[in-house]
Amino acid sequence: MRVTLDMKLISTHRYAGGSKGCGREAGALADGVRRLGAARWWLPRGRKGAGPRRRAGFTLVEALVAVLFMAIVVPVALSAIRVASMAGEASQRKLVAARIATRVINNLRVQNQLQSGQRGLVQENGVSYTWSETSQYWTGDTTARMNIATVSVNYNVAGRRCAISLSTLIPPQS
Repeated sequence: MRVTLDMKLISTHRYAGGSKGCGREAGALADGVRRLGAARWWLPRGRKGAGPRRRAGFTLVEALVAVLFMAIVVPVALSAIRVASMAGEASQRKLVAARIATRVINNLRVQNQLQSGQRGLVQENGVSYTWSETSQYWTGDTTARMNIATVSVNYNVAGRRCAISLSTLIPPQS
């Protein structure tokens, strides 16, 4: 007995004594084959039955929505990264400027050279920091007769001029 399967047609041929015929055996065999799902062996993978074929992928509308979303999100994210980077650079340079002001005021105090009008330039990590020192009479307490010394350090961040000042009280020189 030989079974041949065509798209939706299941037929059986029995060869006995040179004559062809379809009997009860053929009908029972065809029912068994259908129950086992063998009639579907010829369909492409992923498709189990008749009906409109759905292809995997994106539609044009989905692709356009994705491109529009990226066109909005990417520039916003890049500008946020740029702002965060600039803020980090500004805080790093401000920290260095405060350290320079502390060092200058301590050196001038130890050398007893705190007088108005001193200036200098400090290079640190490829950035120029200029400083100037001023000294004047402190008016906060007239009985103490103290002077206030201020060191201002100037530096640039992203083309903007920034400054930090550090002041200390010093007793009058005797």
